[in-house]
Amino acid sequence: MLSLYTLWTTAWIVFQAWGPSSPVGRALYWLCAKCVLWLGLAGLALGAWSMREWTGRYRKNLAWVAVLAGLWIAGDAALCSLSVKPFPAPFSGTAWQALNALVVAPLFEELLFRGIMWTRCAAKLTLPRTWFFCSLAFALLHVPGWVVPGGFAPARLVQFALVVLAGVAFGAGRALTGSVWPAVGFHFVNNLWATGSLHWLLRPEGLAQ
Repeated sequence: MLSLYTLWTTAWIVFQAWGPSSPVGRALYWLCAKCVLWLGLAGLALGAWSMREWTGRYRKNLAWVAVLAGLWIAGDAALCSLSVKPFPAPFSGTAWQALNALVVAPLFEELLFRGIMWTRCAAKLTLPRTWFFCSLAFALLHVPGWVVPGGFAPARLVQFALVVLAGVAFGAGRALTGSVWPAVGFHFVNNLWATGSLHWLLRPEGLAQ
């Protein structure tokens, strides 16, 4: 896990040096760093590629996952109202950024943390430990993306704690159903709210080209 995290940090440094606005840099980052480096090497290292282990009783408890997703967004809105974090502004990014936030990130991160890693950890650890470890690793994944471009700030600690909690919430989808797909859906709903994309869905002209 440490070696994969080191490679991920290196990928962020290379991405930043290449130039985030470069189409070549973005392609190398998303296609190589995420799909090949993380999903590929993690799959080999953790040895948990059997999709049969990721599917399960998701229809049985899917309603509970939907309820939790709604409660999570309500709780996040409460934190915004208390000024713990800002309210999401209407989405004003590019189509590429929308694709990243609403498709690539939920799929990539959930297949890795609530799919490959969860399956591997569950073979050796109790459910609570698996749940927490995968949530912590999920939060650590975001640190290079914060620190490499902008450096460290004390406010990042609050942000880190909130992402750990988000990982715990997404893990509920896997824990309740035995499937990774409700976690993917939960993550999608979260990103839809957190990026202000709900505004974009209601007013599509807000999406910049």
